[in-house]
Amino acid sequence: MGLKKILFLINLFALLIGVSSVSYAQKFATLTGTVKDSSNGEPLIGVNIFLENTTLGAATDVNGFYVIPAIPPGNYRVVFQYMGYRTLKKKLRFLAGQRRILHIALRETVLKFGQIRITAEKEEGFDRTVEPGVITISPRELQKMPAFIESDIFRSLQMLPSVKSSGDYNAALYVRGSNPSENLTLLDGITIYNPYHLFGLFSTFNTDAVKEVNFQVGGFPVRYGNRNSSILRVITKDGNRKFFDAEGDISLLSSKILIEGPLPHGSFSLAGRRTYFDQIMKLFKVDFPYYFYDFQGKVNVDVSQNHTLTFMGFFGNDALKPSVEEGSGDEFDFHWGNRTFGIRWRGILRPNLLVESVASASRFVISQFANADNEKVSAENSITDVTFKSNLTYFYGKKHQIEAGLEATGLTFRTIVQDAFTRFVDIRILPRYAALYLQDEYHAGKWTLQPGVRLNAYNRGNRFVVDPRLNLRYRLNDLYRFKFAAGHYTQFLTTFDLEELIHFRVFDIWLPLDKNQLPIQSDQILLGVETKIWPKAKISVEGYYKRMKNLLSFYPDKVRGDRGAGRIFRPGEGRSYGIELLVKKDYGRWFGWIGYSFSFTDRKFPKIPTQSSWHPASFDRRHSLTVSAAVPLMQNIRFGLNYVLSTGNPFTEPIGVVPIFHETGGTTYRCLVDHKNNARYPAYQRLDVSLRWESPRKKGFQIQPYLQVVNTFNRKNVFFYYPSFTNRGVPYSRKSVNGLPVFPTVGVHFKF
Repeated sequence: MGLKKILFLINLFALLIGVSSVSYAQKFATLTGTVKDSSNGEPLIGVNIFLENTTLGAATDVNGFYVIPAIPPGNYRVVFQYMGYRTLKKKLRFLAGQRRILHIALRETVLKFGQIRITAEKEEGFDRTVEPGVITISPRELQKMPAFIESDIFRSLQMLPSVKSSGDYNAALYVRGSNPSENLTLLDGITIYNPYHLFGLFSTFNTDAVKEVNFQVGGFPVRYGNRNSSILRVITKDGNRKFFDAEGDISLLSSKILIEGPLPHGSFSLAGRRTYFDQIMKLFKVDFPYYFYDFQGKVNVDVSQNHTLTFMGFFGNDALKPSVEEGSGDEFDFHWGNRTFGIRWRGILRPNLLVESVASASRFVISQFANADNEKVSAENSITDVTFKSNLTYFYGKKHQIEAGLEATGLTFRTIVQDAFTRFVDIRILPRYAALYLQDEYHAGKWTLQPGVRLNAYNRGNRFVVDPRLNLRYRLNDLYRFKFAAGHYTQFLTTFDLEELIHFRVFDIWLPLDKNQLPIQSDQILLGVETKIWPKAKISVEGYYKRMKNLLSFYPDKVRGDRGAGRIFRPGEGRSYGIELLVKKDYGRWFGWIGYSFSFTDRKFPKIPTQSSWHPASFDRRHSLTVSAAVPLMQNIRFGLNYVLSTGNPFTEPIGVVPIFHETGGTTYRCLVDHKNNARYPAYQRLDVSLRWESPRKKGFQIQPYLQVVNTFNRKNVFFYYPSFTNRGVPYSRKSVNGLPVFPTVGVHFKF
């Protein structure tokens, strides 16, 4: 299906919406608008808006937008209610066919418990979404939980029962049996292909600039595609519309700052961060030639009362510059990073018709340069993504919320190797991807159904795939909700996983599938129940089954003589199933969560001898218990902890060795294995703690010193083993590389 046909169908759908809404508009009224914080103009997410003494209501989305359709004519009291803000009530009269737009600003209130001042945040709506597996994490949770050096989104998400980790030195997310390449990471709607710093140890997001993190681990709607596992949406702050504000963080190894303020008819926010490992180590006369930095910005412009333009940009870079002999003239430079830019238009075309369009460009580049003995060699590998997305949301009556949209992506994969005179390698691959989707969220009494379909088109091999999906919810009463999801998911990209070979995740090398490779696909079924155990906390239990096909595994024994990605990868299949428990308290004097999962993740690659039968994946952890909490100890002192106890990851244990005799007289040894991942590391256990002094704000300035300790009891968790051999070639021992040792750090968070 070509892009012109997709655009035609979208326009046709919009026309049909306009025609069908005429008769509806003549009978009922519609109320729409936005809700913002009165102190800074930031949109508020999850505000409850309802008509008193009726069942009519809505909640604001990530942009603070709401719609209440199908209001019978009459007089009503409209209530705006949000945890931590003063409830606002307005008397309004609605006429038949009337379309009212009402923008509201709520004033923050302060809750006091003893001597502790708490600015409460939103209570996550119990009825907010029909999809299962949705987790929302606020900036408060990110900043007040223990962290390694600094707060980190991926490290926090690894504490959820749906997510597994391959070790302490990897922030990548392994979600319900899938590889990290199957996660879609969006920064304000823009795709980020390598969201890591420091060889995968940190995520690439500055938490001071984050407004909300929305993580969906399964059953995600048809609006999102070309990924099989999860959707991570990082939404950054729009900027203070009232006055200039700044906050930052200074620790032993890094610093970051956020500056925000008003603009004529809008606002802006700017954030930056840099590590200084390289400078600190010089004090100990140690050369550590690595650092990373990133910058991001956002500008919002209100074109009119109902239309907003947003300009977004991000630049991040990791730099590795080893020192060379002074006076030699040699030089080595290795850097990699993300660059993004996007424009978003959001408009209320009619009170019950919302449109959001994003045009973006995203690029991840790896660049190397070497100059030795006056011979210069450079290499570059990059992926460039140019995408246009448009989504229409139409509220028809009080029972239907219809979404339709398109996505068109042009990708460029480029590899260049050259010296001062010759370009040895110049590869350019130009995949094209397009999608069209349609979804209806239908409310029928206690049932909410969300059927949808996504049509995917990919030019390499002329692939056309239909992904049907269904989510539904049954509301038993005010306490219990049951959720179910089933769907088909398709992905046309993969990564070359270096972690399988060297244990560390340096960065992802993305590859497009070609005509010889079938798209990576999964079929998923989810069933869950959630309830409130007390007003400020909820508990959810979810079971899932996921079947994956056309997975790819790198087979290094076959690299020699073979050409093309289709020949160095071998296809296989996977399966993952389990049950997860999450108890989460989002606000109040203390907050946090407890998670537990019992799961199985298996792989099979028939064309690889040691992987021809089902075996556990390298990140399979059968049992996993996680606890995260932030608790006030005394006046202005808050204690935080993260605790993890889990089954050890699988690894491949050699069953013997084969000596290899060389013509030079030397002997090396090769390990023999019967099948992959035939053993497990010891159980993994780690406790991280933190103390933070939350001083009151005085004369516009506030400081919050903190102390954090990673792996408090210095538990020696095995990261991986490597064997040692005697002269006879018999493995007599194995040595271990352990995870993070006990690691204390101090810092100061400030606002002014």
